[in-house]
Amino acid sequence: MEKVIFEIHKDLINAEAQEYFKKSAGITDESDKSKRMLKDANRIKNEIEESLKIKAVVSFFDNFEVHEDTLTIERVSFKCDPFSLLRQNTIMGVFLYLITAGDYHFEDRGILEQLYADIWGTSYLDAGRSVLKKILLKNYCNKTFQEVNPKKEAFEKATISDSFGPGFYGMNPKDVKKIF
Repeated sequence: MEKVIFEIHKDLINAEAQEYFKKSAGITDESDKSKRMLKDANRIKNEIEESLKIKAVVSFFDNFEVHEDTLTIERVSFKCDPFSLLRQNTIMGVFLYLITAGDYHFEDRGILEQLYADIWGTSYLDAGRSVLKKILLKNYCNKTFQEVNPKKEAFEKATISDSFGPGFYGMNPKDVKKIF
């Protein structure tokens, strides 16, 4: 199991994070109210900007098993309802990853400022996951898959599914410990 650490510079994802933020915060128009909200939100983003450090630790596994609603990697099992839709013979490998947008604290601030800070963190995390997926597909998948399987053409059209993870799709939130 090889672990690769990626740092995704926030400058590369600012625009995408801004769009995620606006969608999550419900800022969907150009009204005066929306402009005021976005101005206040951007003030909070500027305060946490130094703390925004999008990093991911990724491991690739080609030795795994999918059975019913359970994915097992090196004797560690993850149970998730959508896994029952997966077919072992269509999966080339599994990326297991942890990603963070950094650490900042706003507990001593007003509830709206805390909310904006939280939405910004989530927005940068979502934008970071989007970029990570592209990085893995472009730079890692094709190279790795082609090295382990001589049928190169089978991997030229590889895709990466949406993320599954603890707390989503019925996966136990405590399973994050298993990823470590």
